[in-house]
Amino acid sequence: MEMLDLTLQKELYKIKWVDGEVLKLNPPTQKVYNRILNMQNQTDEEEMLESVYETTKEIINNNTSRKVVENITDLSLDTCLLVVKDYFDFYTKQMNESVVFQ
Repeated sequence: MEMLDLTLQKELYKIKWVDGEVLKLNPPTQKVYNRILNMQNQTDEEEMLESVYETTKEIINNNTSRKVVENITDLSLDTCLLVVKDYFDFYTKQMNESVVFQ
């Protein structure tokens, strides 16, 4: 019989925000995962751009200090894409390392 052994992730993703504050970001929710999947399927450039910024904003606002960032459009598109990619790579790696089948 196989068992799924789940352990809680102990390390949170950290990012130094533009004001110098280090934010600890919680793991992504299903809503954020779905937003990423939808972003990949968009063909309209304007919708894609808006989706990248909204996804970045949602990721940043999912922090442990409950800081709310309203204006994310001051960041470049490249910066937003880098944040989204690195954030998901971080949690995907943690998830892959913590899930053990016995």
